[in-house]
Amino acid sequence: MDLMHDRRDIGRVIAARTMFAIAFVFTAMTAIPNAKAEERVALVIGNSSYKSSPLKNPKNDAALMAAVLKEVGFQVIELADANQKAMKRAMVKFGRRLRKSGSVGLFYYAGHGVQVDGENFLIPIGADITDESEVAVEAVSVNDFMRTMERSSSRINIAIFDACRNNPFASSSRSGTRGLARAEAPAGTIISYATAPGRVALDGDAENSPYTAALVDAIRVEGLTIESVFKHARRKVVKLTGRKQIPWDNSSLTGDFYFKKGTGQPTAGTQTSPETDKRFAELEYWESVKDTSDAGAIKGYLQRFPQGMFAELAEVKLSTLSGEAKVAAVPGGTLNQGLGGLADPGAQDGESLYQRGLKFDWGRGIPQDKAEAERHYQKAARVGHAGAMRNLGLMYEYGDGVPKDTGDAFRWYQKAAEGGDAEGMSRLAHMYAFGKGVTRNERQAVRWYQQAAGEGIAEAMHNLGVLVEAGKGTRKDPARAAKLYRSAADKGFVSAKRALAALLDEGRGAQRDPDGAARYLLEAFKAGHKGARTDLLVKPKSWSVQTRRAVQRLLKQAGAYDGPANGNFGPKTTQALMAYGAQ
Repeated sequence: MDLMHDRRDIGRVIAARTMFAIAFVFTAMTAIPNAKAEERVALVIGNSSYKSSPLKNPKNDAALMAAVLKEVGFQVIELADANQKAMKRAMVKFGRRLRKSGSVGLFYYAGHGVQVDGENFLIPIGADITDESEVAVEAVSVNDFMRTMERSSSRINIAIFDACRNNPFASSSRSGTRGLARAEAPAGTIISYATAPGRVALDGDAENSPYTAALVDAIRVEGLTIESVFKHARRKVVKLTGRKQIPWDNSSLTGDFYFKKGTGQPTAGTQTSPETDKRFAELEYWESVKDTSDAGAIKGYLQRFPQGMFAELAEVKLSTLSGEAKVAAVPGGTLNQGLGGLADPGAQDGESLYQRGLKFDWGRGIPQDKAEAERHYQKAARVGHAGAMRNLGLMYEYGDGVPKDTGDAFRWYQKAAEGGDAEGMSRLAHMYAFGKGVTRNERQAVRWYQQAAGEGIAEAMHNLGVLVEAGKGTRKDPARAAKLYRSAADKGFVSAKRALAALLDEGRGAQRDPDGAARYLLEAFKAGHKGARTDLLVKPKSWSVQTRRAVQRLLKQAGAYDGPANGNFGPKTTQALMAYGAQ
């Protein structure tokens, strides 16, 4: 909000906001007595009987999970050993049920799951997969299930994957690695995996997997929020497996959910909810201070309701009151714009506040203090400093000194991007691309990556290339992707070097160039890129023999290898790579 309002503007906004708040509280208070009981819908799938790499427990796990979900009030759609068609039909049925329910949706899957190029897939029974290029055709994308839930009217969506058991074709795959890839939770969603991203979960020696058995036990405990349920399960799995398996979850929930409510917890039909009581108390407080000229009273409101409905208006009013006080105190009615050390940071300009925030943020010349960093960034942001807005976004995205909140992160990145900050544009695009703090929107991601790339941000060039190569949010264009990767690679962005190497190796989007592919791949390898190191040390056959020969020739030129350039990566080549990487 622009801080240069006159008193009449502020008054009009306050009046409008107050009327809206009164309507909100009144609606909440009158609607709750008529609230109907919460509807819960679940889709549970367990796949065990694979022709190759069969699994013992997924069917048992799905049956156990379906039973406990019925105990806690879910309507359950249950499938065992489902083929692709059955899984997709069940997904459609599940989505229709959710659109009618308006409450809670839960999807549980046990079985084989793999990642390819960072996207997760669930493997149906009967899938005929020999390498990663067939996965998208034969398997079912996790993104499809997530979109089905996201498009519903459910207030809460829960996704549980006991599906990281192994990747049956990892040895012949360039990007299909162990376990499942990290996924961000869209707004109103919590995602839980049996183990951390990139790791493999245990099928278990008992009738059920360690994760599902622990999770079911936790669900049956009264009075636990869903976050506590997953924490209880995690602790048990860690103990049972000797830390070989550590379950992982990601949440963007803003409210509480209980599988089994304990006594004394709110239920539908009570006169008012705790949230409504809080809103009503806030409204009463604001009514008592909104017309005051006492800055202390406004500060009191902000201390009690820092994220309240009127917090923005309170900040504007406080700024106006403080500004008037300063003008009255300075001879001639002008504000002192000098730096003045730390005595009066409110008189500093946005850039000075931002620089001071950086010092506290990183501990440059002064003790690191994230709270002070956030305070200075907030002040700089209020006077329009886009870099401060971007850094606030980073703090909220990663919970760095403030409570993690992807919604707030998204809003700060949006302000930074609209203020012309190129890195803010790139971060905003990332939020859209992965659905962090906002509904996933690849077209918007492309839009903002393009702007950031035009400002010279190498990461944006690479990430835009990934979307362009896959045809997500824009027309599929390998040639354009290759140009973007090359621009980012020439700026030193390591992931772009590996991505460009792949296109040059295949002759896709660019003329086939094994020597160029080898050069970029080795540069990524030497820089420590995890994918490049896996490519050359673990899965060299995922690259053409011509590129492998070129790698050996380059190792020879570097004095690290004295064997033949025949494309066969034996112990001698591996030793040479290790020595080259250590140089």
